[in-house]
Amino acid sequence: MAYDLDPLPRTATPSDYTRFKFDPANVGDKRIVGLLACQRDPLLRSLKTRVHAVKEASIKTAPPPKGKGNKKKGGDEIPKEGKMEDKGKLYEVELLDTVIFPEGGGQPSDTGRMNVLDPIGGVKQSFVIESCLRRKLDSVHLVRIPPGTEVDLKEGDEVELVVDWDRRMDHMTIHTSQHLLSAVLDTMNLPTLSWSMHAHPSLEAPYVELPRSLTAAEAEEVERRCNDLIVEGNRVWVDVSIQGEDGDGSSDVDGQVVEGEVEERVKVGKGIPEDYDGGVIRHINIERTDRNACCGTQVPSLSLIQLMHIIPPTTSSSSATKLYFVAGPRAVRYLQNASRQLSSVAKIIGAGRADVVDRLEVLEKNRKDSFEAVKNLKTEISKSLIENALAEGGKEENKGVIYINRDNPSTHDFEFLGVVSTSYITQTEGEEPLIILLSGVKDNNQSLLLVHSSNDGLAKDINEQIKKGLGSRIKGGGARGRYMSKVEGRWGKDEVRLIEGIVHELRKRRLA
Repeated sequence: MAYDLDPLPRTATPSDYTRFKFDPANVGDKRIVGLLACQRDPLLRSLKTRVHAVKEASIKTAPPPKGKGNKKKGGDEIPKEGKMEDKGKLYEVELLDTVIFPEGGGQPSDTGRMNVLDPIGGVKQSFVIESCLRRKLDSVHLVRIPPGTEVDLKEGDEVELVVDWDRRMDHMTIHTSQHLLSAVLDTMNLPTLSWSMHAHPSLEAPYVELPRSLTAAEAEEVERRCNDLIVEGNRVWVDVSIQGEDGDGSSDVDGQVVEGEVEERVKVGKGIPEDYDGGVIRHINIERTDRNACCGTQVPSLSLIQLMHIIPPTTSSSSATKLYFVAGPRAVRYLQNASRQLSSVAKIIGAGRADVVDRLEVLEKNRKDSFEAVKNLKTEISKSLIENALAEGGKEENKGVIYINRDNPSTHDFEFLGVVSTSYITQTEGEEPLIILLSGVKDNNQSLLLVHSSNDGLAKDINEQIKKGLGSRIKGGGARGRYMSKVEGRWGKDEVRLIEGIVHELRKRRLA
């Protein structure tokens, strides 16, 4: 015997998509999460229902989606003038039923609009639904009320809900694709450890976490198998059973196994939330392919996914690894964006799209060759600079203390300065040597400073003198006789006189 709740407006969803494994005659007028209209018919775009409860929310903005990579950085955006933008108030609205899916199962919540209807069905107010939360068994809509708007909404009022369809299809096709992908990977003894997706309109690829990475050949084979099933258009349906009852709803009410069902797959993630108690369990079935408990919205046919693309792995690992994929509308947008990027790259490097990889390989080889050539030239420059430094430091009047000021952009880095200073310190005999190296480049507002000595106390003291003279412009530190700093602002005559004065005083003391 087939059971059903109050019928919903007809869509392309098959009438047997939601299959109750219990008699829902005693289900109350207010639908709990698990029995929502969006879960019973995922293709339903709008619904008229009534308000159950309404109150002003204790928060000003909807919380970010749960899960890895989904949290927004920082809080509310603050405009340049330093004042918070007045977006109005946020209200919590509970309804008897809804087509707005509350976040759950790794799927972000829907958004949409709530139209408040007058007695003859006309729209008297319309508000944005920014998010929908699950609170135990209830779905709570977070509705934005614009500044200066009086809320004419109370229990029993009729409203019409309209879901943001692009967002729903994006989330729904990805979620069903994850079930399909995990089922195929299971046949390779690769259980899904977790999964995650970014909310629409993000182009970020969702992922499943696996015990190891796939080879390129394995990834291609998994993609082929998934797309074959999508082309076949395997049916998808939902079995709904009462939470806590024996059995998992895998058979019809008369005990007969339904054609096309398979054994339940190992559950992904944390399972049923602890605060969901007294509700229902929904098992998502993909014909001849998968069966898994899930609360999310799922397409009634794999054909609605259209295509799936596995992002080719670029590394190999025997430990837990993320496998990225795209599917449905996001796959189309992702591939469109990738195509545009390919065209941009081809234009930049002056090659045809088909020749980009070959050209990049040549350019990379040239880059490595150039790097080696520059490295060799820098070595030659450093040798010459070290010879001059040793000669200068060896003069009686200099007493091993020298100052070198450079303005060559090709050697404007601490690695080069360090090679010169270390060679000078290790090759200088006699009284403790000290070298001060400065590198500044025209049109660059930051100079590099290195103080180096075989005596850490001496190097630290000289560095502190320089820091005192330059004030807050200098930032850096060091140890074991070598101190490196970056100096903000233009390096001019006053700064040169400061260093030369410190060097002169140190030489003077050693000559005394």
